[in-house]
Amino acid sequence: LYVLTDVDGVNPWQQIFAKNGAHALAASDGFTTLHVGVDGEGVYKLTKVGSTWTSVGPMRLGGSTVFHKMKTGQTSGTIYVATDEGLYGIAPDASITRFEIPMISARSGLRSTVEVDPNNEDIIYFASDHEGIYRTQNRASTWTDVSQGIPTRGFVVLALDDTTGAIYAESPGGGIWKHARWR
Repeated sequence: LYVLTDVDGVNPWQQIFAKNGAHALAASDGFTTLHVGVDGEGVYKLTKVGSTWTSVGPMRLGGSTVFHKMKTGQTSGTIYVATDEGLYGIAPDASITRFEIPMISARSGLRSTVEVDPNNEDIIYFASDHEGIYRTQNRASTWTDVSQGIPTRGFVVLALDDTTGAIYAESPGGGIWKHARWR
């Protein structure tokens, strides 16, 4: 993991974390705290004090061994982690929660993704390459399949327009889809 410290400098890149398989990243506290998913190991927490980075971990998330995407909840500071076994949360106190999404709970080996509404952390989207797109409006207590009307299954990329609330979904072989009425 590298950080670009000075875009005009001669050698502006600084390595701050060295692990093969670093695959997913989420930042909090103004980029002074980073969570890095390292495939096959777990999630490391990196903290910057002055110009020095320290790491703690790895934190194990159930049986997950592959980390696809991580997003930071703006209100709670929870790190939402899309893994090969579903969705997890890492709270600021380092407690780990596995969010049960009944439609996918028996699956493993997923390629998955997560988006958290930056204006309302209660709204979270989760999708995988095996299933549809799921949405919660109560911070993962209940989930709804919101991919009705898309003639394909399996989604590996989600993007949320934090200005309009539109959600974009990419389906391999099925194109890009947009839903603009939420929020």
